[in-house]
Amino acid sequence: MSKSFYYFTASNALSRIAFELVGVFGILDFYVLFGNSLIISFSIFSLIYILYPLFAFFVVPIIQKFGTKKSILIGIALTILSVIPLGYVYTKNWLIIALWVILTTASKVFFYIPFHYYSVKYTQGKQMGKQISFINIMLLLSQIIAPILGGFVTQFAGLGGIAVLTMFFAILSVFPLLKIEDYRIRVSRRIFDLIYQPEIQQSLKILFVDQIQAKENFWSLFIFIFVGSSFSNYGILMSVIMFGIVPLLFYFGRFSDHHNKKFLLKIQGVITSFLWFIRLAVNNLIGIIVVDAIHKVNYQVRSQTMGLILYDLANKQNQDNLLDEKLIIRESFDNLFYGLMMLIGVVIAYFFGFSGVFFISGLTALLFVAV
Repeated sequence: MSKSFYYFTASNALSRIAFELVGVFGILDFYVLFGNSLIISFSIFSLIYILYPLFAFFVVPIIQKFGTKKSILIGIALTILSVIPLGYVYTKNWLIIALWVILTTASKVFFYIPFHYYSVKYTQGKQMGKQISFINIMLLLSQIIAPILGGFVTQFAGLGGIAVLTMFFAILSVFPLLKIEDYRIRVSRRIFDLIYQPEIQQSLKILFVDQIQAKENFWSLFIFIFVGSSFSNYGILMSVIMFGIVPLLFYFGRFSDHHNKKFLLKIQGVITSFLWFIRLAVNNLIGIIVVDAIHKVNYQVRSQTMGLILYDLANKQNQDNLLDEKLIIRESFDNLFYGLMMLIGVVIAYFFGFSGVFFISGLTALLFVAV
């Protein structure tokens, strides 16, 4: 693995702490801020993902012009700018909230499209599983740090504290990024003309099945409420659980290179379904810790397996000229699916509570068997 790969991974891990702080504690803080309103908090965050394809339409030409490294730098700069309105969300001014949604969505587009381009460039050949495993381990380390930091800062300083902490990690992520190569994304034809290509349809099918059952934010809110809506208690609990699963992911990175990935994905779909159904019966702290730990291991394994499959599809031989278009399509639909499924989850939770969300997620996870 090259030095550029390690610089890229370090930058990504630091920037992910910034995104994780807002993505997890932002939605919990919105929930508390708006009077324990699941509908308002989740609906606001779903807009970021639903608007992603629309923003991508306008941002991709800019990414083509400036290159991958400068585009990620723009994404980080927009993340830093987005914390300004975030610090004033407590005023419940909808114009400020709208500005935050716009800046956050734009920052994600500028960041994630080049990020996946780098991921494909740096994870090729026989060591792909090990390389993706290393990226995921670094992300896991960031997910160990983010909850405990975010929990205490949110508990005592609210969204303003999260805004400052997000800015700090976003700025830190710039320094290793300066050490990596710059690439040019080139879109040679109309992107959506390619949707009917078999490997793109296969990618979209996998992403849809993953997102239709992806209700982890509802599970996080369930745990947050269970620990008495304490940000610090929630942060400590999540960090402790995450700390225990890092070695397992490194093992699976080597394991996955030598096994049928689609078969592994089907098995993980069944396990995911089982874990969602188990959540229906969880009513104590020990149960939450055990189920969440197993879920996080399976989630990371499933995400890594999906990543290997999707990068394989993106790297299909004799289609190198379509790599950029494939990544843009994948990112656009992945975010759209996630945002829409979050809204559907809100409707289910409104009428049937958390149990309804967990039950539907358990059923839909079985669709992995058909992938």
